[in-house]
Order: sequence, then C-alpha cells, then structure tokens
Amino acid sequence: FQDLEGSCQRQVMSFVPPPSWWDFFMKLTLNTNKEVYEEFSHISELFPSYRCYLVGGCVRDSLLSRPSKDIDIATSCSPVLVHSLFPDGTYYPKYGTTSFKKDGFEVTIASLRKETAYLDFRHPSKIEFVSDIKEDYVRRDFTINALYVDSFLNLIDPSRLGLADIKNRLIRMIGNPDFRLKEDPLRMIRAYRFSLELGFILESSLEESILRNLELIHRLKPVKIKEEINKLSNQHKDE
Repeated sequence: FQDLEGSCQRQVMSFVPPPSWWDFFMKLTLNTNKEVYEEFSHISELFPSYRCYLVGGCVRDSLLSRPSKDIDIATSCSPVLVHSLFPDGTYYPKYGTTSFKKDGFEVTIASLRKETAYLDFRHPSKIEFVSDIKEDYVRRDFTINALYVDSFLNLIDPSRLGLADIKNRLIRMIGNPDFRLKEDPLRMIRAYRFSLELGFILESSLEESILRNLELIHRLKPVKIKEEINKLSNQHKDE
C-alpha cells in the first residue's frame, strides 16, 4: 500500500496549486480512507480499457478527513459490462448502476451519463451514457459532490468550484438553482442535510432559490423526505 500512498502524494503534488491552496491540497491523503482507495484501485484494475473515477461523498469526505463506508465509482464502461463483472450486484439498467457490498463497503459503480427532462419532479425521463466526466458532472447536485479521483489518483474538479467550496465550507448548486430545484425538489432537503452534517453554509443564490421554491416540497413523497432525515440521524449516531 505504500506504493499507492506514494503515488497519491506524487499526483497531488503534480497539480502545483497556488501557495494559498497548498495546505488545503495536502489534506488529500489516504490516511482517513485508505481502504476506500485500496478497494477502488482493485476494482479499477478490472476495467483496463476504460476510465474509472472515485466520485462524490468518499472524495469529499477524504478532503474533510471524514471516514467513509460508501464507494461511488463512475466509469466510461457500459452498464452491461459492469454488471457482467458483478453479476450478484443490484442492477438498474436504466441508470446504468450496479451496487454491491464488498469488504464492509457499500459500492456503487455507475456508467457516466447525462440526464434531461425531469417530468415528475424527481426522475429524468431521458438518460444517455457518455464517456466524459464533463458531461457527467453537470447532472450532480452540488459542487462539493462533483469531485473525481481517477485511477492514477489525480484529483479532478470539473466545475472548478468544488475544491474552493470545500475550503470555504459552502454548499453550491451546480447550474441554475431554480432550474435544478424544479427538476428535483429533494435537492432542497439534501442541501440542508449536508449543511447540518458538514457544518457548511448555503451559497446565497441557492438559499434564495430554496425560499422561492418551497412549495415544490409538496411534490415529494414523504418517504423520500424521511430517508434524508434518517441519513442525518444515522450520521449523528455514528459520530
């Protein structure tokens, strides 16, 4: 594992961030979630002809020195091929995801995709699988959840805001907040959950948009709201 850790440190140094960022970038170590990166390394080796990325909460939490038991992997590999490698996993072909438990981790592998036309205030009616994270990241909710680490352990911030928002402890919507909240009002609940869970504040345009669109909460199923509240409760129990 020392080789893996040394590789991460070399890759982080290759970014050559401005001096004011240096201490922040050096927080991206494997000390907190080294098992996550080991599992990711093993899994990505199964896709030698495709790009694989750690993404979402496990990357965010590593930057915040928080432990993570979830491993979210985005890949340019097709959903069918991913599922063929993990045939016992839970497979959702529409969304291109395969989920399974491995060595105590909850692992989800999702093919890169873009989404359009949210007609029911929750789910996209059109999904297209793509090969570029520049198309994948825009479907994600917040900049802090759209940070990717590739199989060479390069840290990638396609929104160019995610790292700054983590440093400034800010919840910022990707894209126009009014549009994104009308796509899926559950993002309002998620914004406040992350704010409470991480001790972050809402970016002003997001907060203003939530207040303008509060009536959209009625479009949500109560069970989905309860799930978000339970996630926060479980987080506090773990702490």
